[in-house]
Amino acid sequence: MTYDRTLEAYRSLLRANPGHGLVIPGDCVAFLLDSDQLYACQVQDGRPLLAWMFPVTAEAWDEDDEAWLSDPGGLETADALNDPQFVPLLVWDRETLESETVAAVAAKVGTSDQGVAITIERNNEGTFYVIWKATAQGVKRHRLHAGSTDARRLEAHARGFIEQINQQHA
Repeated sequence: MTYDRTLEAYRSLLRANPGHGLVIPGDCVAFLLDSDQLYACQVQDGRPLLAWMFPVTAEAWDEDDEAWLSDPGGLETADALNDPQFVPLLVWDRETLESETVAAVAAKVGTSDQGVAITIERNNEGTFYVIWKATAQGVKRHRLHAGSTDARRLEAHARGFIEQINQQHA
């Protein structure tokens, strides 16, 4: 199967399974971000590491094998489509969080009941709190710079973001 047809199949499977990621080769899951953008992230202990997501691009595709470079021979690539396996994207677990602030706000907002996760993202731009919300159109996210965000601001943004997304998709 070609790269474009594989991505088309991923999108179709993900739209039919909102709030879930599709297990793909390389110990990764693919998911939709903002309705149609295909992203992936590594999985650790059955949990997607959303803070380290990356766009799915052709650079990782082997045209000769019609598979991902991490899948010599293409068997895992074909299996992901022929026998798709899904994992919940937004599972809040105190053990996976790196901050008491995030844990306290997540509990206060009731993230697990809302299909929401709050993570910490570190990159060359700084450290951010990221609020994730699963919708039928894919995963939405909202970033706040951690240096200028206290627990009250994070909670207010989380509640506002959840309400905004719920209204958009009602």
